[in-house]
Amino acid sequence: MRRKGDPIRGTDGVAPSTTLKELSHIKAVLLHAHFVWGKEIEHVIDESNKSMTDLRKARIVTKSKTRDHLPTSEELQALTNFFYKGWMRIKNAVPMHLIIWFAIYSGRREDELCSLCLPDYDKHHAQWLVRDAKHPDGSEGNHKYIHLEPKTIMLVGKFIEAETRKRMLELGYNEKLLIRKYSNRFKLLYKSMPTARY
Repeated sequence: MRRKGDPIRGTDGVAPSTTLKELSHIKAVLLHAHFVWGKEIEHVIDESNKSMTDLRKARIVTKSKTRDHLPTSEELQALTNFFYKGWMRIKNAVPMHLIIWFAIYSGRREDELCSLCLPDYDKHHAQWLVRDAKHPDGSEGNHKYIHLEPKTIMLVGKFIEAETRKRMLELGYNEKLLIRKYSNRFKLLYKSMPTARY
């Protein structure tokens, strides 16, 4: 149920790496109980180890994909320049030069960024309501306010400028298409940089 999700409870399935992480936490508790509290649970720990081996072989649990390179300041500037030129040149471009920095300064996930609603922005308290934020028990109904730092608020101001907002509204909205389109463009551009490493 946890891995595949539960449509009745409205919970999404989790990735194999998430399952591995959660099982690792359970193992840590078992080891603590054995060594610190003196609980006689060697057989439980043995069964846990065997189960983990089987789950790995079946690829039900796996390690998460690792990133071996974080973009440098120069690379981020190159990305910003690239997308800004596109925004100035192409009428139906998305303002990725703003979105990049909003993602960095807000620290939110792709789907959370794409689902932010302007009426949920509270300028007075410098916060924005994230609806259905990711949570182990299910994201539906898990609404959380996020605090916005001054640089993030400055970017929000750029998004709601009349011309930028008008152009964004004309684009329509398709979260999956937006993420796929710009993920592919990021990869192509990033790989073309001499300092990029994968």
